[in-house]
Amino acid sequence: MTPFLFAHASDLTAGELLDDCLGQLGTVPRQANLGFVYATDRLAEELAGLVERLQQQLPGVQWTG
Repeated sequence: MTPFLFAHASDLTAGELLDDCLGQLGTVPRQANLGFVYATDRLAEELAGLVERLQQQLPGVQWTG
């Protein structure tokens, strides 16, 4: 079974949360194609922008959550 990558962050601004999580993920393998995003309602207004940035950073990954 292929292991999966995961990251978690809390108590930061939206951009800092994403930076922290991307840093935790490190190098994402080319074959990675699915990502899950879980966010609290505190980030609801910023979630679309966060997902857009994830798509820019990791264009081969389809994000859901």
